[in-house]
Amino acid sequence: MFKVGECTVEKILQSFDKNKEGIDEDIVNLQKWMDDQPHLPETLDKRSTMNFLILNKFSIEKTKQKIDTYYTVRTKLDDVYQHINPKLPHMTEFRNIIYFVPHPQLLDFRRVFFCKIRNADLAEKLDPCNMLRCMVNVHEMRMREDVMYGEIFVVDCYNVPLSYYLKLNPTIIFKCMAVIYGVLLHAC
Repeated sequence: MFKVGECTVEKILQSFDKNKEGIDEDIVNLQKWMDDQPHLPETLDKRSTMNFLILNKFSIEKTKQKIDTYYTVRTKLDDVYQHINPKLPHMTEFRNIIYFVPHPQLLDFRRVFFCKIRNADLAEKLDPCNMLRCMVNVHEMRMREDVMYGEIFVVDCYNVPLSYYLKLNPTIIFKCMAVIYGVLLHAC
C-alpha cells in the first residue's frame, strides 16, 4: 500500500545528519529496553522502532516515552481498541460512508491523507469513534510498511451532517486527543 524506497530512508537520515549504522544500534538498544519493560506487551519490530525514532527526531528518551504512551493508550481506551478490526460490520459500514485514503507519493517526507464523505445518504450513521478506529488502523499499517515523518490530512466536510458534530461530546474529544497524542503524533 505504501511505496517507500530505501532512498527515502536515506534522505530522512541525511536530513538529521544520521547514518544507517548508528540508527541500527539505536534500534537494537531500544528493542533491548522494550524487552526489559514488563508492562509492555511486545517488542516493536525494527521498522516500527525506526519510525518512532524518526518521529521523535532520533531522541532516545523521547522515543522511550512515546513507545510507553503508545501502549498505555491502548490499555486505557480499550473500548476504542476492542472494536478496531477492519472486518467488523461497523468498520465495513464506515468504509461505505467515507473515503479515507493515503496518497501514494510522499510530500516533503509526509504522507497526505484525503477524507471525504463517500455516500451522503449514509452520512447520518457516521460515528466519530469509527473514524478514530480507521485512523488507527491505517497508522498501524504505516508503522510496519511506511517511513513516518509526519502526516497531512485533507478533509472535505461538505456532506458531513450537523448530527455528526453533535456526537462530538467531551468524552469523544478526550478519546480522540488521547489516541492522536498517544498513537498518531509520536513526536508531540
